Amino acid sequence: MIVDSHVHTGLTKYVPVEVLVAQMDAAGIDKAVLVQYMGQYDNRYQQEACQRYPGRFAPWGLVDTTLSDATEKIRVAVFQHQMVGFRVPVTARSPEANPYALWETLQELGVAVSLTGTRDAFAAPETAELVRRHPGLKMRIEHLGHPRFDEMDPFPQYRQVLQLARFSNVAIAYSGLYAASRQKYPYPDLLPFLKMIYDAFGPRRILWGSDFPPLCLRETVSMNLRLFQDGLGFLTPQDREWVLGKAALEFTRFL
Repeated sequence: MIVDSHVHTGLTKYVPVEVLVAQMDAAGIDKAVLVQYMGQYDNRYQQEACQRYPGRFAPWGLVDTTLSDATEKIRVAVFQHQMVGFRVPVTARSPEANPYALWETLQELGVAVSLTGTRDAFAAPETAELVRRHPGLKMRIEHLGHPRFDEMDPFPQYRQVLQLARFSNVAIAYSGLYAASRQKYPYPDLLPFLKMIYDAFGPRRILWGSDFPPLCLRETVSMNLRLFQDGLGFLTPQDREWVLGKAALEFTRFL
């Protein structure tokens, strides 16, 4: 079972779901997580995609967390539009007396969260405190935690991001390699970061994601998948099963 944990679809940006499904079929991908693209707060197309292709998708929506009624909008997205996860900025705080009301609602509803942010935002003490306060909320760090090349090995700031692995409810995505690398596919300069992630989180809390369709500026979905199927010598066959599917199946529901 191959699961792509980070893809995008839409009618106003990126591609219709039919194009996504064709790419999945061509690459041999069984299921995918529909991660709503930034700025799009209407999640109905995600819901429609799940209805048209039962069992293939997990819809992760987006709401404007700066609004005073963001928690209510999350409930609407769950109960009316069947979202099973949300993309949320790691810096989001409720404009209410309780700044963590938004996160408490997400935990209460039992949805998964894909954390967006910068390397420094992920590394901040406030993020560790956010995670500590919500042990029942599954959180997935997007795009490798956004490593950067403005620091030298041993990458002290990036290692602060990886310290979040001490919380058992936190996972991370092997995704967005094309954007992080300074080199061409297969992005050899990222190998140290991929190994650091593996050592910190282990294969059961790493979710592979292609980031289709933006990755197509640099590579194909099949090329990205092949990198994790055949490359990265530190991964065992059992590790690959977790990274390429089993971890995502345990992390989120598919409709």
